[in-house]
Amino acid sequence: MMQRLIRRRRSAAFIACSTVLAAWLTSQAGQAAGAKVSDATPTQIREALKHFKAAGAEAGKHNLANAIVEYRASLDIIDSPNSRLELARALRDNAQLVEAWTEYSRTLDDAKALAVSEARYAKTADAAALEREELESKIAVLTVTVEDAPPGANLRIGAVLVPNDSWGKPFPVAPVAQGTVEVVLVADGTEMAGRKIARVLN
Repeated sequence: MMQRLIRRRRSAAFIACSTVLAAWLTSQAGQAAGAKVSDATPTQIREALKHFKAAGAEAGKHNLANAIVEYRASLDIIDSPNSRLELARALRDNAQLVEAWTEYSRTLDDAKALAVSEARYAKTADAAALEREELESKIAVLTVTVEDAPPGANLRIGAVLVPNDSWGKPFPVAPVAQGTVEVVLVADGTEMAGRKIARVLN
């Protein structure tokens, strides 16, 4: 069954036609392998803090690429929402808006979970939510729902292969000034369903 779908989200709007796909956008960054905040050892805290301070120094000098590397190094040791919030800000300021949206989302989820037992993380969650919302006027965010996908099927948004656990969740995509973004479901090398989404500026 063909569907025609028009949805608006802040300054971005899309017009789309599809069969088994229903739409809105996000990208998953690599998961940090750091220890949980509650499980961190004194040695891990010292090492993570060293990278965190180095990142702050680099950001202060507007060396954002170096700051991003240091924030990620800190997160590889301790997966702290506060460190991830600073990473999201550095990515945003470095014009890596899709990656920044993803990190803000992870910050928000992690900080809200920790705030249940540690109230200080509520401020982190609030900041992540506010700054992510401000960012959403500059990117596109789609949620793609796939119905009755065969085993081994792959979902692709543009050039990005979407992990199965991200199907049905918001997925950020850099806005398309002209042209379309393709959303395609492929199984055994055959396109099962597809949709071209054209960006419409307000």
